[in-house]
Amino acid sequence: MPTSLKQELRNRFPMLQSERLLLRKVLPKDEQELHGLLNEPLIQRYIAFRPETAGSAERLRRYFEDCHFAMTSLHFVVSDRESGSVAGLCSFQRWNEEEGNANIGYMIAPRYWNRGMATEAASMLLEFGFGRLGLKRVYACCAPDNEASGKVLHKCGFERLGRSNRASWKKGKEVRPAHYFMLAAESRQQTSVRYALLHN
Repeated sequence: MPTSLKQELRNRFPMLQSERLLLRKVLPKDEQELHGLLNEPLIQRYIAFRPETAGSAERLRRYFEDCHFAMTSLHFVVSDRESGSVAGLCSFQRWNEEEGNANIGYMIAPRYWNRGMATEAASMLLEFGFGRLGLKRVYACCAPDNEASGKVLHKCGFERLGRSNRASWKKGKEVRPAHYFMLAAESRQQTSVRYALLHN
């Protein structure tokens, strides 16, 4: 049975708005663009799954719908307010309301790289998570050679735990992700972002 908070989020999914970004619910119109983003070679370089894992845009749509129904993951489209275009995705995954923890993930389209959008979107979501969702801790991981993502986590205030003991293989190379965490008591962002909480 969903909790009252999860039921509220399911019925009225939040929108987070800053001066230049809008974080909102994934809509059917986003399917093709998000599918293309997940299969973008520059993105694939740093994520664990193979291109075919994303399947079709329809399969991706069903995945987002299932996540929304179960409320185990909260996926937000990152939209550029000036152009209205999809700039990426920012999510809380494996959300455990009872234990008060979740994993944060994000990806930004290459055309928007080096503009601070990942840091801004992640900061907005973290403030929402520690404030509205009552999270006690948030975890993150990134590929060891993904220096840009590591910098985003550092700017947001994450501490590095170390490298994973469990290796995965990507294109014949062993990969051990770097793991990070942040506690609610330490969640004052180094990059403070003012945002408004809206609803669809």
